[in-house]
Amino acid sequence: MSLKQKVHDFVHHTGRYPNKKLGQNFLIDANILPKIVSEADIEPVDLVIEIGAGLGFLTSEIVGVARKTVAIEIDSFLCHTLYQQFSSIPDFTLIEDDVLQLNLSRLFLGYDRKNVKIIGNLPYYASTPIIWKLLKYNQHIGCCVLMFQTEVARRIVASPGNKDYGALSIGIDYYAKAEIVLHLSPNQFYPVPKVSSSLVKLTLRPQPKVLVKDEVLFFQLIRSAFQFRRKMLRNAIEHGCINLDMEKMNQVFATLKIDSNRRGETLYISEFAEIANTVTETTN
Repeated sequence: MSLKQKVHDFVHHTGRYPNKKLGQNFLIDANILPKIVSEADIEPVDLVIEIGAGLGFLTSEIVGVARKTVAIEIDSFLCHTLYQQFSSIPDFTLIEDDVLQLNLSRLFLGYDRKNVKIIGNLPYYASTPIIWKLLKYNQHIGCCVLMFQTEVARRIVASPGNKDYGALSIGIDYYAKAEIVLHLSPNQFYPVPKVSSSLVKLTLRPQPKVLVKDEVLFFQLIRSAFQFRRKMLRNAIEHGCINLDMEKMNQVFATLKIDSNRRGETLYISEFAEIANTVTETTN
């Protein structure tokens, strides 16, 4: 029976349709499931945490490979279905909760970071806050293989000078190496979404890509630069979310030989780090 037929049977027997408010679009292309597992490089010693387990299609692939599988699902009705399918498996744990409200650190106990993998077909309305939360656990997670709206995926992997490059690109690059490994069409999901999807692999860095003395200032500078992305860097910072002495900023630009008339979208993460670190040094 195809995965699409399984979804139809579930709807027919339960009267329960995919929940739009929870962003439920089930992956129904069975050929993609082993590819997701393969991209995560799951080994028999691994802990795999699946976010948004849904009807358990991907879960079935994971439990056959991983040492332990933790499925997180916010929908209580789907949790009942998952429990019926997988409760007899010794190394399977089901958590009914919103991943954004969970303290994930307790799940990692006893595992080396390289053996912790996160997999998920994320609800697109919550994908950005979920990824920011996961990145904060870079000391505990080896990699994430996650489904995003293609537009967001392009922003995640964008480089300086690209129209999709922005604060999200730099923030993720700070914590992880990102690559798009697969593009999927809307017809590979049910219900069929209005947007295309892309599978992104994030290999988390045990230490951030650049050394930053003040992370708060670093990210404030980045947000300011892209809040007014058509403005020149100096003007964007002056009108952004951070209160800085612009005369000192001129000195910082001169010291670093960075042209303040450039736009933020042309700066590399290393240049933002240099600016932030120099501001920190000159104000302390």
